[in-house]
Amino acid sequence: MTYLGTVSGVRIEVVQTTKPWRLDVDALVVSAGRSLGNLGELVFAQVPDLTPSALDLRASTPRRPRVIAVPDAQLGTVRWLVVAKAREHDERPVATTIGASTQSAVTAAVAEGARSVAVPLIATGVLSTPLAEAAAEAVPAAVAAVRSASPKPDRVVFFGKSMDTIRAVCAAWEDAEGTKALAGGISGDLIDPNQGIPVSRDHLGTSVYASMLATVIADKRTPTPLSIGVFGEWGSGKSFFMGMMRGQIAELAASGNRAYHQEIVQIGFNAWHYSDTNLWASLGDEIFRQLAEPEESAAQQRARLLAELDDKRHHKRRLDDSAQRARETAARLKAEVDAATADRKNAARDLLAALRESGELRERIDQLWAKLGVKDQAEQVTLFAEQMRGTLDDAQALRRSPRDRYGKVALAASVVILAIFGISALVLPAWISTAGGLAAVVSAVVGSVWLARVRNGVDALRSLSESLHARMAELDDARTAARISDKLDELRRAETDQQIAEAQLSEVVSQAGELRRKLAELAPGQRFYTFIADRANSKSYAGDLGLVSVIRKDFQELVALLADWRTNPEGGGRQPIDRIVLYIDDLDRCGPQQVVDVLQAVHLLLALDLFVVVLGVDPQWLLRALSTHYEELFAGIDHPVDYLEKIINIPVRLPAMPSGSLRRLLQSMIIDAPMPQAVAPAAEQPVPELEAQPGSEVATQQETPARQAPQPQPLTKRELNALERLGPLIETPRKAKRLFNLYRMIRATRDLSGTSTFLDTPDQPGEFRVVVILLGVITADSQLASAVFSTPSSHNIPGGLVHRAAETAWSAFLDDLRISAQGTNQVAGPIDPADQPRWVRLHHGLTIASADLPPTDLRPFQYWVRHVQRFSYTTN
Repeated sequence: MTYLGTVSGVRIEVVQTTKPWRLDVDALVVSAGRSLGNLGELVFAQVPDLTPSALDLRASTPRRPRVIAVPDAQLGTVRWLVVAKAREHDERPVATTIGASTQSAVTAAVAEGARSVAVPLIATGVLSTPLAEAAAEAVPAAVAAVRSASPKPDRVVFFGKSMDTIRAVCAAWEDAEGTKALAGGISGDLIDPNQGIPVSRDHLGTSVYASMLATVIADKRTPTPLSIGVFGEWGSGKSFFMGMMRGQIAELAASGNRAYHQEIVQIGFNAWHYSDTNLWASLGDEIFRQLAEPEESAAQQRARLLAELDDKRHHKRRLDDSAQRARETAARLKAEVDAATADRKNAARDLLAALRESGELRERIDQLWAKLGVKDQAEQVTLFAEQMRGTLDDAQALRRSPRDRYGKVALAASVVILAIFGISALVLPAWISTAGGLAAVVSAVVGSVWLARVRNGVDALRSLSESLHARMAELDDARTAARISDKLDELRRAETDQQIAEAQLSEVVSQAGELRRKLAELAPGQRFYTFIADRANSKSYAGDLGLVSVIRKDFQELVALLADWRTNPEGGGRQPIDRIVLYIDDLDRCGPQQVVDVLQAVHLLLALDLFVVVLGVDPQWLLRALSTHYEELFAGIDHPVDYLEKIINIPVRLPAMPSGSLRRLLQSMIIDAPMPQAVAPAAEQPVPELEAQPGSEVATQQETPARQAPQPQPLTKRELNALERLGPLIETPRKAKRLFNLYRMIRATRDLSGTSTFLDTPDQPGEFRVVVILLGVITADSQLASAVFSTPSSHNIPGGLVHRAAETAWSAFLDDLRISAQGTNQVAGPIDPADQPRWVRLHHGLTIASADLPPTDLRPFQYWVRHVQRFSYTTN
């Protein structure tokens, strides 16, 4: 089963099968000529109580099919057989008869009560009509039948016994009028306050004013400080206008024209984003932050981040390599240190062996080892090597001597005696303290004897070392003396090598630790928490005490530093800032207190050279905020306008949307936001758990070709014309964007209406004009829209749209919107004099919008208003 799409809520599918009576459908269509075709005969053979010979097909025509009730349960779920004639009398079938026969068959089945209908490609059997030709007529005909059916079925299933039939139906579906998806889309109205906008994107004719103001700001002859007020209603394009100003100023600064400043810093500040904070502190922080780190364009930021990321990768790779080399070097040097230590011990062993060749020295050596109590040859070599190196002290000798003769008791006693005589400062191992205090007292005498012997041994070892170093030349055995001298040289070299290796190892280990620290700093988590800690410890504008004074002082110092820089320029470096342009936007979203704070901040900046402030705001909101905050001040003769005149040097009110600009704006939104491609629902066929047998019906269905979703149908010229006629009702770019977004969203929703009903066809006009008119009402004035649509009827007032008789003409309802001389109309009754201009404007705008609407009653309006009203700001 392959899902094709939905038409007016009815699923359209196609399936390959040789036994269509087994489909889960209520009605099955079969074709006939003078008699039943192959399919018809096969189907009737499944129903014992029906005989083809009993059928009288002479009265049937392509537009008058024969419907036969199937006895209960004799053909599965099929309750009706619809016999459709493919030709008039004995003539060959033509395209019109195939289409008419299919449409009539589906209509007749639905009229009998069928909820699902299975339809073949009529005249493709015995009559041999090419599949593609038959499908090109049958598919649109079935769609037309579904459109006009009431009530509507749940689904229509085309079927055929070959894959060619499936392909033909799929191709015909994509080409059929009214089955293509309608393109939708949404256009955003977000304006980046720190990005310039090229004047080529202006579709409202305001770029001339933006260029004019940009020239004044960039001109060297324009004195500063300067303030400019960009006034306009909500959604009138103030943010877009300031973006164009920013772009033009940037172009003038980069033009190289000496008439204009070149170093102009432009800073965006959205007052609404900081409405819940101290606005003074936020403003000061934002200005200094952007001066220190100028905002980048998206492309520049991406390029910089990519470059930094690449540099970090290379840097991390270099650190990894360095750390690896350091580890390898440390391991090598450690091995060298171990080897040098072993060499030193070997040299000491050789030296001891050489000394013992002398009878005199052999006796001295044996005596000193006896005094020290050291019998182990390895320990003797170690002590001798350290003594020759000059690193052996009494404590070390004491620590190594008591190994076997007196044990721990004697050692503990020695420690006590050393402490008594004030020599406890010697470096002793921690395990000395394990000896008990009582045992130390008991063995004190033994310990004192042993300590004396050890000292004698150490003295003897020291004496031997001194004799070797000082009296080598006096030895009488020349051969032994030469060998001893050689071994001493080897020992010195080994000791030197060990010291060098140990120093290098210490340095490399230190470097490796530093490298590991740097690598840790490069970790994203570490960098994040470092940043958080820095910001938490920052004290910039942290306190509110005297904050305004602090900011004023900082700004004054900033201006003074820049002035000194310009007076004393530095050669070759960056040039000093000539001008700072501050854009303050979305002030009309803030409360009265924030509005007043911003105006006070502007007043502060106007006391400083260098600054130009551009303020975008709805003037009515600004005046109301001032009146609310300074209620007592303006209670007399003063007016909020007088207050503004002291702060705003140049007021600029944006013009209303000129005639014809709505079309240009809509076309620009089509270009800026390409239509997305529609995605067709996936075919509803389950994934088999077992491999299907080749050639079986399951395998054949799995081979059904995947269909590519057709390209959504873009906005037509007639739709654009209808939207353009709403010009008198759409006064701001924001309303135009809202209108366009809502219309594109509705037209792309296939479950609300099919394409053949929504757009124009050769047979009937589409309903898109109705949708455009209703959207125009809710977009132009959502409060009046509620009255126009929903006012209940009373007395002699027929009331709103939904309460009117469906057969009422739209033109009559439009006339009822007109206000009479008595100040009433036939929709809302008496109209408040303050609201009468709004009703007049609405009636005038709808009259123009309805100019190309074909004569129609209120049925399509009442159908669509329940959908359109959901997108209104009113709740009823």
